[in-house]
Formats: sequence, structure tokens, C-alpha cells
Amino acid sequence: MVSSNLGNYTFHEDAALPGRYVSDKAFAGLRNRTYSLVINYGTKVYTSKAVLEPPAEFVFLKYRKTDGNNYAITAVSNPYNPQKPAMYEILLDWSAVPGFEQQNPDSCKAVLYYYTLPTIEVSQVLAPTLEKVTFPKGTLITERRYSLTDEHAAYFRALLLETTWSGGFFNTASANVPTNLSTGALGFFGACGVTEKTEMVK
Repeated sequence: MVSSNLGNYTFHEDAALPGRYVSDKAFAGLRNRTYSLVINYGTKVYTSKAVLEPPAEFVFLKYRKTDGNNYAITAVSNPYNPQKPAMYEILLDWSAVPGFEQQNPDSCKAVLYYYTLPTIEVSQVLAPTLEKVTFPKGTLITERRYSLTDEHAAYFRALLLETTWSGGFFNTASANVPTNLSTGALGFFGACGVTEKTEMVK
């Protein structure tokens, strides 16, 4: 259950999409409000609180042609900003592009994540090379910016140090990822203002 001074909302797991929980009634989050989370799991109860960080404007990502009709992302966001941490979710969909209509739609989609954090890490700058995702002309690109609190940004920093940035030249000692959930629970409860932009590769 999520609650604020505007009311309580109960979430139930979506049978068609295990792991996704949907509210019993529609609602919209309001900026700078504090939201409380209560998880009832068997006989255990876990709690947390989060402030909804306001959404912010952003510059759409950049991409360029690589070879043939394929393109690749060249820049998304500045990885360092001490004032406005954020997570960027990039959705690529070329399932409607001529020549791809008969393929499995899931094989014609990709989801990428980028982060702007209030710290800069050596492990981040010299992180292991990731697979480069290319996409054809006509791909629909959706970019979403999620505003993060400093506490939420610290969670992602620790998570990245243990995952994406691990295995580079300057590994850090493994440590527990921080959480804002009550004792015994893992993960993070966050409330984010979201800004979205969409563009088709021409």
C-alpha cells in the first residue's frame, strides 16, 4: 500500500506480468509530496518513505549513422551533475520498420538505462565495454527522464558499482547496496517526476 495525505492506494500483482503491481485506483503523484510504502508479506510488514522529486526538462539524446541504415546512440546525458541526479530510460522500437514486420516484435526492441549522478567514479569512467545496440532508420525512440533524490541516486551508484561498473581496471570492494526499506527488506522505494520525449529516426 502507498499512502500520502491525499489518500491510500493498494497495489495488486498483475497476473499477466508477474512482478508488476498495479494500483486499485488511478492517481497521480504530486511533486515534493512524501509518500509512504507499506508491504504486507505473510506475517511480515516492511515500510518506507520517499519524496517525489519534481520532473525536469532535458535535451533529447544524440545518435548517428554507423553503417548502411543502422544507427547508434552517441550521447544521452552528462553522467555528473551534483544538483540534479536522474535516471534515463531509452526505449527503442523498430518492429514497424519495413523488413522487420514479420519478425518477433520482442527481437526488434531494446531498453537502455543511463544515469546522471552527483558523484563521478573512476570505475564509471573506466567501466567495462558494454554491447553496442544498433537500430535501423524508422526506429521509434522514447526517452524518459526520472528525477532522483540524493538518497535514490546513492542507491543507483552503489548498484552500478556492484554490477555494470564492476570488472573494470579499478574495482571497488564489494559492499551491501543501501536501502530505504525497513529491516529485512532489500531494494529501494522511490517516487520520481518523469519527463518523456519521442522521436523517429529519419
